[in-house]
Formats: sequence, C-alpha cells, structure tokens
Amino acid sequence: MFIRAVIRLADGTEKIVEANGKLAPLIFSAKIAHYAKKENKLVKVICDDAVWLSKIKNELKDVPVFFGFKEGEQLCTIEY
Repeated sequence: MFIRAVIRLADGTEKIVEANGKLAPLIFSAKIAHYAKKENKLVKVICDDAVWLSKIKNELKDVPVFFGFKEGEQLCTIEY
C-alpha cells in the first residue's frame, strides 16, 4: 500500500508525507498527526488502495483525494 499527503505549513512551504507497506495506514496516521495544527492545511491525499481511499474520502470531505501509485520515482494519479 502507498499513501502520500501534501501538507501546506503555516509559513507557506509544502511538506510531503509518505507511507508504504502493510502498515501504511498506521504510519501515515502517525505522521499526519504530527502536522495536525490549525494553521497547517492538508492539500491533497494520494493512495493506491481503493478501500482505504473511500474511507479517506468520507472523512476528509474538503480535501482532494486521488487514486495513485508510485512507479520508481514517477507518481501517477487519477482524481477519485
């Protein structure tokens, strides 16, 4: 499983958070929690698992969610 999020920090810079493997949802949740502040904004989420993707879409209604996968260094995405 692959999950990526783009977070816009309070100073305007963007941070990319990624998690891979079977424990990706747990690792991803822990990494996102680190940036869960009022002044930071979740810009978009990309995931390659349709079941988990639909759960994310239901929870994050205002955030664009994409189905995507990483092929080497290239990221391929489709809006969900």
